[in-house]
Amino acid sequence: MVLRLVTSEDTTAALLERARRRDEAALGELWSRYAVMVRRLLQRTLGPDDATEDLTQDVFVRFVEGLGRVRDETSLQSWLVSVTLNSARSALRRRRRWRWALTRLGRHDDVSPQRPDTSLAMHRLFNLLDQLDEEERLAFVLRHLEELELADVARHLDCSLATVKRRLVSARGRLERLASNDLHIREFLRQGGSHD
Repeated sequence: MVLRLVTSEDTTAALLERARRRDEAALGELWSRYAVMVRRLLQRTLGPDDATEDLTQDVFVRFVEGLGRVRDETSLQSWLVSVTLNSARSALRRRRRWRWALTRLGRHDDVSPQRPDTSLAMHRLFNLLDQLDEEERLAFVLRHLEELELADVARHLDCSLATVKRRLVSARGRLERLASNDLHIREFLRQGGSHD
C-alpha cells in the first residue's frame, strides 16, 4: 500500500473520495478543515461544558463511519453539521436527565461547571438556554450565536421555515421571561431579535 500525502491542490471532492477508502492523510485533512466548526458549534450549543472535547471526538468517529452516506463534496459540511447537532441533542438530553436527577436529590448546585475563561453574561445565557427544549435551543444557537440565515437553520434542523420561526419566537419569549431581571441578557435578546 502506498500512502499519498495531501497537497494544497487536493480538492474537497478528491479528499472525500480518498477518505471513503479510509486514506488516513485524507481523513486527517478533511477533519482539520471542519474540526474548528464542529467544536465551535458544540461550544455554542452546549455552553461551557467540559464534555465538548469528548463530543468533538465522537463526531469525528461518526464522521469517519458515515462518509459513505455523503453524496458529494457540496453536502459534506451540511451533513457534518447535522451529525454535530445530533450529538448536541443527545448531550442536552443527558444533561437534562442528569439535572432532573440531581434536583430530585436536592443537589442542583452541582450541575453547571464554572469555567474562568467564560464571561458571567455567557454563563447566565447558557443557564437560561438550559431551560429551553433541545429544538428551541438549537434553533436559537444557530440563528443568534452562529448567525445563520433562517433558511440555513431550517435546512440544518431538517424542518420547515415556519417551524424554525415558531421555535425562535417560542425560545425568545421564554428567554425574555426568564431574563426579566437581567439587563445584559435582555439587551442581547433585543439586539439579536431584530433580524428574525
